[in-house]
Amino acid sequence: MTEDRDDKPDLEVGIREARATLRDLIDQVERDGAVVYLTRNGRRAAALVAPSFEPRTDSPKIWVPRSTRKAIGLVEAMLTSNSELMPDILEELGERRGDLVGELAILITVLYAPFGQLSTDGDVFVFPMNNGDDEAERRISLEELIMPRLFRERHGSELYTGEGIPIVAGGLWALKMGEDLHGWRNSIDVPISGDELMTWISATILLADFTNTILGDGAAQEIMYRSDEWLRDDFWADR
Repeated sequence: MTEDRDDKPDLEVGIREARATLRDLIDQVERDGAVVYLTRNGRRAAALVAPSFEPRTDSPKIWVPRSTRKAIGLVEAMLTSNSELMPDILEELGERRGDLVGELAILITVLYAPFGQLSTDGDVFVFPMNNGDDEAERRISLEELIMPRLFRERHGSELYTGEGIPIVAGGLWALKMGEDLHGWRNSIDVPISGDELMTWISATILLADFTNTILGDGAAQEIMYRSDEWLRDDFWADR
């Protein structure tokens, strides 16, 4: 009988680190049945597995990307209504939906950060216009900010049906509660559909639009490009 791997966490270890801890990694694979993925430049290059290993063929397999340039280009194109870029990117990705979702997860996280840090409960601040009333400020959750608009906009769209909405809504809630979006999505053993990918794209665009509305035109783009520079220059420096 094949062992159930549902409760056995997978690990990602850089090749350089793996060389120094190989014995310990093998012990963990043998003892816990864990899968240890060896990464090169942030990409999975090989894996250490137990002899009884059976892969989860439907696992999403998203991880922190080395760069978010593809996702940034897509969000910028949609913010400026240059939607012609959308079909080309989706066709280029093919079945590599997890790559783009991994990038979008980074963008959502960094775009949310300025608002989430202002509140101990993770809500974002909204400042509606009401002729100088001091009570203009109010707080709403991240999912309340994005999901109603996204749900309305899905009607009549040929790009997606909205079946990915529950997954993305759950991800936004998890982010608000301090969870890592990559780890959270990988904990759901359901493949990433094209519909879910479209939902992640739409959620990122709506959050970027909100960021520009509150912080000023171009604020979202500046935040996204700074995060990309950090990924390429600092995050991966020791990997």
